[in-house]
Amino acid sequence: MTLSIPYIGSRRLSGVDDRRAPIDPSLLTSVNGSDVPDSFPLALWRVQAARYYEYWEWFNGGILNEKRTSVDNKRDILKYPLGINSVRNFARKHASVLMGQEEYDSGNPLVKTKVSPKVALKNKRIVNPETGEAKTDPALKELAGLAEDIVEQVWIDSNGRSMMMEQAELSQFLGGCVFQVAWEEHKANEREIPITIKKVMPDFFIPIFSNDDPWDLLEAFVVYRVTVTEAKERYGYSGVGNGFVTFCEHWTKTHFAILINKVPAVIGGISMDYQEHDFGFVPFVYIPHLREGNFWGSSMIEDIRGLLRELNARTADTGDAIRTTVHRKRYVRDLNGDVKPKKLDTGVEAINLGQTSPASKVSPHVFTEDPPNMPASLVDWNNQLWVQLMREGNVGPIAFGEDEGSQRSALTLAFRMWPSTSHAQAERTFWTDGLNQIARYILKMCAVKAKFLKGVVIPEDFLKNLQFSQAWLPQIPRDREQKVNEVVLLFQAGLRSPDLCIKMLGDVAYPKEELDSIREWQTFQAGLAIKVKAAASPGASGTAGVGAQTQLTTPKATSGTGLND
Repeated sequence: MTLSIPYIGSRRLSGVDDRRAPIDPSLLTSVNGSDVPDSFPLALWRVQAARYYEYWEWFNGGILNEKRTSVDNKRDILKYPLGINSVRNFARKHASVLMGQEEYDSGNPLVKTKVSPKVALKNKRIVNPETGEAKTDPALKELAGLAEDIVEQVWIDSNGRSMMMEQAELSQFLGGCVFQVAWEEHKANEREIPITIKKVMPDFFIPIFSNDDPWDLLEAFVVYRVTVTEAKERYGYSGVGNGFVTFCEHWTKTHFAILINKVPAVIGGISMDYQEHDFGFVPFVYIPHLREGNFWGSSMIEDIRGLLRELNARTADTGDAIRTTVHRKRYVRDLNGDVKPKKLDTGVEAINLGQTSPASKVSPHVFTEDPPNMPASLVDWNNQLWVQLMREGNVGPIAFGEDEGSQRSALTLAFRMWPSTSHAQAERTFWTDGLNQIARYILKMCAVKAKFLKGVVIPEDFLKNLQFSQAWLPQIPRDREQKVNEVVLLFQAGLRSPDLCIKMLGDVAYPKEELDSIREWQTFQAGLAIKVKAAASPGASGTAGVGAQTQLTTPKATSGTGLND
């Protein structure tokens, strides 16, 4: 069977045209000769494949490669020759706002999972006999810290930093993104936690989900094409041919299979023919861009594609009007004979209009047509389209570095980013639930596969005692002076500990060690001051020892707020 590649056509090529393409739905059947399991939801696949095909065409710009026949019917010309395509630009900007801005680069994931004990449960609280106040069981705090470290390490080992950024961009125009949590036992010798988070292209992924809980997947299929060579080397495929074959990964809550043209793959000598697993869940998480009454997320393309077509068409019309004005048609009148150029010197020519017509006694001359008179409202129409496009795309002018030429404070500019930040905040709602689900899956795998882990113990009932959240970066850069003053003021008011203040500033890798260094330095300064005082007053007595410990000095905030509104 020869599989078509639907994403490569006659349009402008881009950097994603060589990516692994999904199967053309017309080549899959549910009857004799099918390359996928009989339970594969072919009708749903066809609907989703059509959606994703259009979304990729918009992202690549191929949909703007539409052609029409020229006036002379001799050649085809582009209907949208300018190819103005804001989908990619908008998707990248939204992804950046969604993931947030770091002050200092690191190797950690852009979004950090936080795990804490469920302190609200009475049977998990300890009462301080002196104060009568409830406090968290130290064992639960230790378990929460271990769980948090495990999840972060898995993200780091999976190159989660770049994966999150890519998935954030893909979800903008594809309507969502898909993560797979994979137990990779063969990596147990090189990793303490042999779990990998993988990216799955949404157009390869078809889930069967619970109608009353979209986060609860009952089944999942991952289908795409691979070369015969790859199928033989990686999956033990023994078929013939030099083209492509169908890869299908099928998961339920109790079994999984990897099939090549419906034949079980062989990996490490083991047939992947619906092997049992004891995870108790389907290890995929679909995070929608925005879920609005449907399982599938909403794509930004639905909101802006009409405006993009109109902007391309009207901008081309404006260009045609300019060309008509500059390169106006010229006509000759009262000419007896043909117009002939005459060379006067090297590179210099003159147009000979011929002689005066003997019949009319009128000299021949050339004249041009008058250019079109375009009202100012028509000239400004393109600007109005662009403004409306930014509105529908949830992007403000400030996102393009346009501040209207006036001096504005950081706070004012931040509010002008509200179309983007409010949209990103809505996206973070779904990302938080999705990332929490990934964290639960990682810890569940650790609990089930405890015998493969070295000294890492996660109890199987951890969900009864732990709760999950996500620590997001600021959506837009914050003024450093403003942040420092905020930390200092909180410390002065006794609302933050020195350790937490150092963490809030975010530029120290090991806050506890830094705090110890600060205390050591202050001890040294205090001892030096005592020596100086003793030297100035030889008869003084009763002073503290040189090595005495002193409390941390209180830093002082500057009088300004860092804002100039």
